[in-house]
Amino acid sequence: MKKLICLVFILNLFQCISLNSQNLVPNCSFEITTSCAGYGKIYYAAPWFQPNIYSGNTTNSSSSDMFASCAPSFSGVSVPSNSDGYQYARTGSVYVGIYCFRTTNSREYIEVPLLDTLISNHNYCVEYYVSYANNWGTVISNMGAYFSHDSVMLPKI
Repeated sequence: MKKLICLVFILNLFQCISLNSQNLVPNCSFEITTSCAGYGKIYYAAPWFQPNIYSGNTTNSSSSDMFASCAPSFSGVSVPSNSDGYQYARTGSVYVGIYCFRTTNSREYIEVPLLDTLISNHNYCVEYYVSYANNWGTVISNMGAYFSHDSVMLPKI
């Protein structure tokens, strides 16, 4: 059986509300980091994390990647040129990458707690920028955002 592989770069993510827009997504362009880039290092852009539990915590199970211009070109996670393709960050010098479809039951997600509670019966606008990874031959046709009162926390696949 042929495995399909897709990696998507998420260049930045933010939320807006009509003319009185405010950003409810902390570290929306992933620029505030505790260290430079790395494979499986989405948690370097705190408070972002991959909602999988492995060995009792989310840090060990993260496989969503952080790409940054501070990474050496040979590391594979540099910006704009890296092992998955060539892409400048939309703003700043950092973005993240996730697999949207690898096999039938394998996907990566990134998650962040919002800065404030969403209010019922109010309109919200969610906007994010996605770029196809040049070095992968498969793309997805849809991508979405999910809002919940709690974390999605998935078992490691």
